[in-house]
Amino acid sequence: MSRALYASVALLLLATSAHAQTFDSGSDGSDGPLFLTTPGIVDFNPAVLFPHHVGNVYRFQAITIGRGVTVRLNTLAGGSAAAWLSQGPVLIEGTLDLTGADSVAYAAGGKRTPVRGGPGGYPGGVGASKYAEAQPGEGTSPGAPNHGGAFSGNIFLVPLTGGSGGGGTDAASGGGGGGALLIASSSSITVNGIINANGGNQNAAEFATTGGGGGAVRLAAPRIDGTGGTITARGGKASGGDFSGSDGRIRIEAFENELTADLNGTPVSVGKPFRPFPPDEAGPSARILSMGGVSVADSPEGSHVPPISAPGPVKIEIEGRRMKPGMVVRLRVYSETGPDQSVLVPMSPETDLSRGIAEIQAPSANAVLVVSVELKEQPRAFTARH
Repeated sequence: MSRALYASVALLLLATSAHAQTFDSGSDGSDGPLFLTTPGIVDFNPAVLFPHHVGNVYRFQAITIGRGVTVRLNTLAGGSAAAWLSQGPVLIEGTLDLTGADSVAYAAGGKRTPVRGGPGGYPGGVGASKYAEAQPGEGTSPGAPNHGGAFSGNIFLVPLTGGSGGGGTDAASGGGGGGALLIASSSSITVNGIINANGGNQNAAEFATTGGGGGAVRLAAPRIDGTGGTITARGGKASGGDFSGSDGRIRIEAFENELTADLNGTPVSVGKPFRPFPPDEAGPSARILSMGGVSVADSPEGSHVPPISAPGPVKIEIEGRRMKPGMVVRLRVYSETGPDQSVLVPMSPETDLSRGIAEIQAPSANAVLVVSVELKEQPRAFTARH
């Protein structure tokens, strides 16, 4: 029996009949309809599509992703999981891309920088250099050096989280963790296309690299159907064994479940819809505002190359938003010509909008540094700033 047929039969056996039961997706329609029907690639960039929107929870009137349309959700702000809540029907004929980025060997042109995860997924760890050892991935179940990332969510996918990043190797940074997406409708969800939350893969077979952990896809509606589609949240493929990422999870919740889809071997659980439990409306975030006095734009990769004309200190300005008590901002600097640097950034006490200045050291003129910023729960040894 083929994998697709097996998945289809399993879902149909667990289907339940509808008895006029209702489910509230939590959408008030305030973000209008989402109709993307022109074939091509669409970056789901809130700064362009929803310039006044805050957070990664969207409340649509109805959703249609047409055939031939690929929607990339990897530019979502803050790195948190995404939720598409809809009052009306949801139709997925095209592709939703939540994948973690692939691991690219340095010898094949890859940069020595963390490899991004999908929305709600975590970056892969940087690889070794002449001056530094390989680093573990990020996340709740990160891969140690030379190990793939894993997935730590429960079968209900509440709270919703993506896969962890793979660990770095001597040849490359680890693959990014797959993203996490909740689609909830008060009416129905039809999947005839593809929802892909796989972890990042090995990019070149001749180099030892790791895969990211698979992400998460949760669908909830009174009725879920569709034929010929694919929903996948597999771990990233890599050099095999410990190098590959572990699988994520899929959750299907409906009173009437008529979905026949290829789940690509991803672990799945099925039940009746309950509360949507979307991610935080607007979680904490941090970004780099300027480096060496030069303003920088937001980077989908979350990292920047500062302008350096001479060795010595370089000032980095950081902006934090909605920081919770006990959180700190850590600046990480990766170099191919000197040791890596890690700097805790003192932030102003405001939690809604705070600022901080850090100073890093450029080892030489025209040194190539990659700078990234991350939020961390403050260790108990430090005094919380809030």
